Amino acid sequence: MSEDQKIKAPSCERLAFSIEETAKLLGLSICSVRRLLKRGLIRSSCGLRHKRISKKEIDRFLEATLV
Repeated sequence: MSEDQKIKAPSCERLAFSIEETAKLLGLSICSVRRLLKRGLIRSSCGLRHKRISKKEIDRFLEATLV
């Protein structure tokens, strides 16, 4: 395939992450992220089968917890 024929992935930024992905982003365990959700310190969306945490919510949590 030539360079022009290669299919390029769309360059879009992720808007939401799974609990596992959020744990990796924050450097926490999955249990810790679930605990934060249960305590209401991080909010999630349950529009689908699995909970998704928005990038804005992760940024808000980081801003609120940084001293």
